[in-house]
Amino acid sequence: PWRWYEESMLNCCLDLEDIKQKGITLKNFQCMAHCQGLSVDLTYHEDSKSSLEHFRHAVQKACVDDYQNQSNGPHAQERSTGNHAIGTDVLVVSYSRKVMGQTGTG
Repeated sequence: PWRWYEESMLNCCLDLEDIKQKGITLKNFQCMAHCQGLSVDLTYHEDSKSSLEHFRHAVQKACVDDYQNQSNGPHAQERSTGNHAIGTDVLVVSYSRKVMGQTGTG
């Protein structure tokens, strides 16, 4: 079932006013996700298990595999909205905007 979220529901780990002023780190994001009952596989590109191939696999899992699996399953209609299946995996990426030639950080 879909759940409606608003900012006040995310008031765990850090104070929402601090988040509005300073932003959050990826580790803080993980903490907030755990507070909402979500499972998080946090990986940094510096980790030995991380590689371009690992990243590509994560993108495929979040964008392709979930869609195909849920489109063909017995409850595909229940999990669909319009023409798009609702996936269970989400990929969140944090990167340096400076490296990309953009202003700002994170």
